[in-house]
Amino acid sequence: MASRSTSTRPESQVLAEVLSHMIPAEVLRNLDSAERRGQVVDKRDKEFCSSLSRLKR
Repeated sequence: MASRSTSTRPESQVLAEVLSHMIPAEVLRNLDSAERRGQVVDKRDKEFCSSLSRLKR
């Protein structure tokens, strides 16, 4: 099995890609709206949420 290098992409983006297939769409929408309302304060949470948002578009 070939291992793919993820060095060109941020970890949060890769993680978001994987989890976007596992997390229900409703949960993703809730995360997205929480981010827009400014309820997500942790920097990693913000990166993760915006990575998920980009994947949904």
